[in-house]
Amino acid sequence: MIIVPPKFKNVIEDIESIEDMSARLDCEAEGEPTPTYEFLDANGEPIIGRPGFVINPNTGILVIEEVKRENAGEYKCRASSDGRTIEAVRRLRVISKPTIVSFINATGVENKDITIECIARGDPLPEIVFLKEGSDNTYKIVVNTLDPRVSVEASNRSSDIGGEPDSAVAKLSISGATRSDDGLYKCRAENSEFYKTKVFRGREISTLIRVTSEDDSFYGEYRCLAENKHGDAEHFITLKQAHVPQPPTQATFETVTATTITFNIVGPQNIGGINLTYYAVQYRKKNEEWIDENPSKEWPIESPYILENLEPQTAYVFRFFAKNLVGLSTYGAQTQRTMPKRAAPEKPDILPTPIGGIVHSDYSQKYDLAWIAS
Repeated sequence: MIIVPPKFKNVIEDIESIEDMSARLDCEAEGEPTPTYEFLDANGEPIIGRPGFVINPNTGILVIEEVKRENAGEYKCRASSDGRTIEAVRRLRVISKPTIVSFINATGVENKDITIECIARGDPLPEIVFLKEGSDNTYKIVVNTLDPRVSVEASNRSSDIGGEPDSAVAKLSISGATRSDDGLYKCRAENSEFYKTKVFRGREISTLIRVTSEDDSFYGEYRCLAENKHGDAEHFITLKQAHVPQPPTQATFETVTATTITFNIVGPQNIGGINLTYYAVQYRKKNEEWIDENPSKEWPIESPYILENLEPQTAYVFRFFAKNLVGLSTYGAQTQRTMPKRAAPEKPDILPTPIGGIVHSDYSQKYDLAWIAS
């Protein structure tokens, strides 16, 4: 068997993701034997098992299911093969869509000065643009007008004294307001390819429908219709309700050594309407009591379900959980096992399997032997 030191396949170090969307950090490496992987946070602590973080230890891919601003920063990944380990750093930047936190109706006196203030947040901090509805029912960028009475002042503001700016502020000032200045004004905040708009003397323009009821009548197909004077377009959206999954149906012992168990887990009858993210196990010694209902170990779906560091010749009780983005199931599939005593290893498996008990070699003077320990 030829041993090839591990080597990363790509060098994509900086990843950008949008808040509340998923992010994927790729750390795939090549080598022989096939590398295994581990991800660490900026403090050097292992990430595996944390809610919302799904790691595939066989492919070197870390998925953060719903990225938050606090998830931004550096992540270290390790690829190990045959006792050799290499490391790489992946940096995640989280882009927050702009939100307008304040844009209040204003009333002024003719021939007096009027100021309209708009405050927005986002990361990166958004740029704010004011627009005014014209006679043709379109909005014009106010600062592009030739009216010397109109000016816009922009600044950044921090909600904490001495802290980093977290809000963008823009003030639209009109000197000596007249009746012609009356009308609908719009504040638009933009960062990257995202923007958010609010209308002065109107209502917020939004494409978001938030359903909070658990009534089944609210779930099904929705028709979204957009129209203007040139025509209309429609889009259909199917909304499904998700629940916490049921517990796994069954868990059996696939491989057992004196200190390690590999489980075969049969999924729940009802996964809750969305895909499962983890299976989990809680265990105790048979002569002890359950302390709480918190899992002892979690495994990403479709990874090897291996429990280590058990004690030889000790009886254990195991119970299992299933997890999706909604939450953790109740426990189920309870079973027990007495660990065997330490013993000599099983006979190894020769690779490839000899045909008819006869091994074949591609060379006339040598034979490369490879095996797997049972």
